[in-house]
Amino acid sequence: MTTDISQKITESVCALKDPIAIYEIGSGEDVAIYNRANQKKIFSTRKRANALLDEFQTELSDKPSVSNVASKTYRVEVTFSCNARCDYCLVYNNAIKQLDESMSLEMAKEIVSSFNESMADEGSVLVIGGEPFLNMPVIEHIVDFLKGQITIFSNGTLIDEDLASWLSRPNIRTIISLDGLSEHNFGRKNLFGQPIFKDSLRGYDFLRKNNAKTGIGCLASAANVDCLYDIVQYYHTEYGEKSFGISIPHYTSINNHPVDVKVYTAQMKKIFRYAYINGIYIDQIASILRPLVFESFRACACKIVSGQRTFYPDGSETLCTKLDTKESEFSSFLEQPFSFSPLFTDQCQSCRSISICGGGCIWDAHFDSSHHDQRNCYFNREMLLVILSHMHDYLPKHKVVSKKELLRVYSSMIGEEA
Repeated sequence: MTTDISQKITESVCALKDPIAIYEIGSGEDVAIYNRANQKKIFSTRKRANALLDEFQTELSDKPSVSNVASKTYRVEVTFSCNARCDYCLVYNNAIKQLDESMSLEMAKEIVSSFNESMADEGSVLVIGGEPFLNMPVIEHIVDFLKGQITIFSNGTLIDEDLASWLSRPNIRTIISLDGLSEHNFGRKNLFGQPIFKDSLRGYDFLRKNNAKTGIGCLASAANVDCLYDIVQYYHTEYGEKSFGISIPHYTSINNHPVDVKVYTAQMKKIFRYAYINGIYIDQIASILRPLVFESFRACACKIVSGQRTFYPDGSETLCTKLDTKESEFSSFLEQPFSFSPLFTDQCQSCRSISICGGGCIWDAHFDSSHHDQRNCYFNREMLLVILSHMHDYLPKHKVVSKKELLRVYSSMIGEEA
């Protein structure tokens, strides 16, 4: 983020009208006094709210902090080949460039060398495809030589005992795509249209038995959206899993898979409480909880803006592989990606969740007539109230809550040490 853009964002945050509001939570007698610009919070009762507003007006009105830390992440598309054909695949349903191509070992060496020189031991690499384990020479080089954290996204079907043992290194986490149990997973298929659930679960089981760091990537669909809480509970109790991504599908150019966002959000509310009790990381919850904990305005959710570097199989860089499929339609955004921030969007100015949202995904917004992903809008507005209500129950009352107190309560849910 350049100095000019950072200054413009900070000025826009400071200029938000009437940022402090009183929100009824819980029974209605309980309230949260919340400044949506600087994330300052007081939890109390309606009877005491106005007096507390007067008493802590100066502290509540501190200058906002804007989250502008440059990303230290490389996203490496090691192959766009895959041994599966999932119904909602972003690669095969969006006509991604370099389809079925794989990265050469020479190119992988260049990327690893660049990473090690620029951010060794401080950054992370996301290894993605396609199915990454179809390109083992490149995977082996990244794992053996990269000096940083590595996250590999896989369908799990190619993972056997030996591979699982090899992946059980402290700097590697393998995310396996599992949409629940067998009855929820029929959208994930092999090249012949047959379900891959048993093979994926076998690979995941090998990883768990070898004490490898794992996570589950669960995509919400009509088949599982009303069971998401049960799915998290199952994999936590049966396998000890403590890291989940539970996402709504990105739109695709070929077909879309509608999900009832109200049902999804209701499930995520239950999951939030379960995750708190059990110290579980849920990526979609952590993304909106983190700015509330660190009291930092989330200016933009899009990874493009953070400076994440994304590499195609041939080593060429891009901002987003999805946007590349519609270059002419996204040219203005690619030139000024921060223009999509809710800070610069009139209809977002009065939204209570403006500081935790970041505007969502520009690709998904493109497919909505409002030019905003309304699924994301609804989810953030609802989850903000749930989180504030939870904070009311677990944090000190009648004063501005400190970051230290917030971290003490929520560190495990955002992947931080207290």
